[in-house]
Amino acid sequence: MSEQSLQKIQIGPSVDLDPIIKSLQQDGAVILQSLFSSQQVNSFLEDTKEPLACVRQGTEYSDEKLRLFYGSKTKRLSDLTSVSPTFRKDFLDHDLIHRVCETIFVPQCGTYWLGGAEIVEVGPGEKDQPLHRDQDEWPIFKLIGPSAPEACLNFLVALSDFTEQNGATRIIPGSNKLDYSVACNGAGESIPAVMNAGDCLLLSGKTVHGAGANHTNYQRLGLVLAMQCSYLTPEEAFPLHVGSKTAETMSPRARSMVGLSSHFAKDGTGLWQGVNCTVRN
Repeated sequence: MSEQSLQKIQIGPSVDLDPIIKSLQQDGAVILQSLFSSQQVNSFLEDTKEPLACVRQGTEYSDEKLRLFYGSKTKRLSDLTSVSPTFRKDFLDHDLIHRVCETIFVPQCGTYWLGGAEIVEVGPGEKDQPLHRDQDEWPIFKLIGPSAPEACLNFLVALSDFTEQNGATRIIPGSNKLDYSVACNGAGESIPAVMNAGDCLLLSGKTVHGAGANHTNYQRLGLVLAMQCSYLTPEEAFPLHVGSKTAETMSPRARSMVGLSSHFAKDGTGLWQGVNCTVRN
């Protein structure tokens, strides 16, 4: 497939959601151009510069499959809600991100929240990441296959330019509709999501993708912002490291994204009525 098969939509002050949702459902991915400004990206990078510098490349896991997934020349910085005021305000509380999530998740499952967020710095010499589906994190959806509800959405924001040479995320368009018995592990079938800093690759949890190899002499920086149905356990235990002082700086919507509110399933009642919880209107 050619790169032209990956739809690109320019984001401006007034955005029609229909083309975004249509492309997401049809191809499993769509590029949202200029979702974030250079000022927002630079502010976020400044917030996270020091903690990212302290992160080691690779992983301490001994399992070979995990070592391949995490890479040997890749850094990953989590706990961004605590680290970055810019992340809390401009990224986690972004109106368009929530409009997309409300459209996809609310009719299928009810409320949603943040599954995980991390900066991924792919260093020079890094190899291709194994292709995978994010939704495979929960085996029940793998058993159901492409007809399963949308369990998660990945907003992958370019914090530096993404090129085919420096490890742009590779995807297989339309793989969100393929039966899971079909092998989707060939890099030759995938295409690179070429983006400028501030652009965002919106991915279905059913879409086969993976970070590309970095053949350049500089780092490729991206933000993984994964949203998911709130009846699923998130990757990060946010309530354990988002303190009350940090929570006070966040909007009610952003606080609910890190688990500081009751979960309301599609047909549920949201029983948590804690004093400090955010109540759904």
